Amino acid sequence: MVAYGQASAVMPAPLLAPEFTVQLEGPLMQSWSIAVPQTVLDAAQGQLVTVVATGTLKDTMKPLEVLAVLDNTASAMMPAQVISLMAMPVKLRAEIGR
Repeated sequence: MVAYGQASAVMPAPLLAPEFTVQLEGPLMQSWSIAVPQTVLDAAQGQLVTVVATGTLKDTMKPLEVLAVLDNTASAMMPAQVISLMAMPVKLRAEIGR
């Protein structure tokens, strides 16, 4: 979990499929399910991948933007390949009786 306005430390891990969850801490504790299509997993094989999430939490009508950057595809003449991932808000369930 990462507080809004901050970046997490590097968390080396395999890119999960078919989805993973991102949760932000703070007064507007929110979570998103991030879809990772098989084509992205295939392109990321053997690559260093940086996942970046950006957006606003104030307007729920504007979705969170999540990008997968295939770092190893960069060269002196070409930027790294960037692939947009779909993010869907996750509804948090309140537990009754606790």
